[in-house]
Amino acid sequence: MLVRNLLYPKKDYLGQPISALSKICPCMPCWQIYHFPTWNNLGKKIDHPECWNKYHKGCPDFLPLPTHIFYNSKKFQNRKKGDRFKCLRCGQEIIFGIDACNWIAVPYKNKEKVVEYLKKIKTRV
Repeated sequence: MLVRNLLYPKKDYLGQPISALSKICPCMPCWQIYHFPTWNNLGKKIDHPECWNKYHKGCPDFLPLPTHIFYNSKKFQNRKKGDRFKCLRCGQEIIFGIDACNWIAVPYKNKEKVVEYLKKIKTRV
């Protein structure tokens, strides 16, 4: 499956989505983006960004819980089982009380501010 971290512009990853196990991979704690270029027999470079762990070791047999990022709105603060919220990082819609995940609530919706905020609290983005 091809995915990308939505907190960063499309020009990151050389403008391409990358190979991943599932669409929640940018939120996995093992996620590490890396660029693996290859060359064809004519000497033309082919860009291939992929998750470093998946490329070298394969995805872990026991997948860790993803850590999704949500905007801390009033609706989010008053959430109940069955409410749906979209992750700011991977874009997946998560159903609270049903989908198993870790999460972080941030006070911003703007992607640049979310990245700054997460860097301040020293969380992997």
